[in-house]
Amino acid sequence: MTKKFYYHMWVRFFICIIALIEKMYSSDIEHTIINPTPKIVADLSFQIYSSEEKEFFYKFAEGDTLVFNAWVIKGNDISELTITKWPGTPVYSAVAIKGVENKKIFVEKEAIYSFKFKNTSLWSDKYYRFTLSRIPTKEEFITYDPTVEWDTLYDTTYVTVSESTLAHVDTLPEEVVNTQLKIGAGDRTYIKVSLPKNTIYWVYWVGVGQEAVNGLQEMASQLPEAAQVLGIADPVTAFAMGLLPKLFTLSKGLDITYYFLYDYDDVVKFMGGGEFKTFKWGERIITDYAKMEKTFQREFYMGLSNSYSIFTPKLVTVKIVAVKTIPKYNIREVQKPEVHKRVIPKINK
Repeated sequence: MTKKFYYHMWVRFFICIIALIEKMYSSDIEHTIINPTPKIVADLSFQIYSSEEKEFFYKFAEGDTLVFNAWVIKGNDISELTITKWPGTPVYSAVAIKGVENKKIFVEKEAIYSFKFKNTSLWSDKYYRFTLSRIPTKEEFITYDPTVEWDTLYDTTYVTVSESTLAHVDTLPEEVVNTQLKIGAGDRTYIKVSLPKNTIYWVYWVGVGQEAVNGLQEMASQLPEAAQVLGIADPVTAFAMGLLPKLFTLSKGLDITYYFLYDYDDVVKFMGGGEFKTFKWGERIITDYAKMEKTFQREFYMGLSNSYSIFTPKLVTVKIVAVKTIPKYNIREVQKPEVHKRVIPKINK
């Protein structure tokens, strides 16, 4: 082959390269705006209360140029202003400024930008205004919508918590009153009764004179084996737990009258000889006992009267036992889900 042949081959090659470059260049020209017109994105005036902030989000197309202006309408300054490319790339920040004029930001790729204003004043509100425009450089993005849409995401994490489950319920007796009172002839007296928490029922025994006391004590030596196994040595407690069918009583002897009173106002009336309210009583009894399944209330009073006797003082023994429940729980560590909601902006529709 001759030199002339090689010369023509190289000429054709360069012509093809030049044609390809011209085609690529003309294609870019077709999609690039020669004299782009700014598009208004936002023109907002707003109030910010003391120690608060407001944040605005807008979306921009590839090749856009942002033009941002901000100033104070009312107040001494814009306390803090930050512009950030979402999710966290800082673009611009300033503190204690009067305003910003024609701040330009070039958008290389489609992105969301946030514009955050703060009022750090502790006592006064402020009023700001800002305008925002975009200058598109590509014809396909002239009508681009800068509105930001949002995605709601739910993140689930697991935390360790203590969880209790009821294992069983213990039923236990508790002695509430165990006392002896000497009541003079024609006199009255009272005692206060406080039932423990979770009382389900209670029992009482009242006896007048030493013979009644001796009879009750004799029962203590005759308690069933079940009471001994449970460590119960008191007949009234054994009766309260259902281990005795009855308690000691007398048919002859000295007597007394008793009343269970609702509150202290009734005590005052009882002691003064006035009318009072009572939910249980026994008149001129030698011995008496009962199981009270209606607790009414946790605190009440017992009035004792020797008003029928003119000359004889009385020795009165009172025993009250409450039966309460105590729940027992098993504690274990468990993993429980916690769902956290978060809202984030999205670029792609």
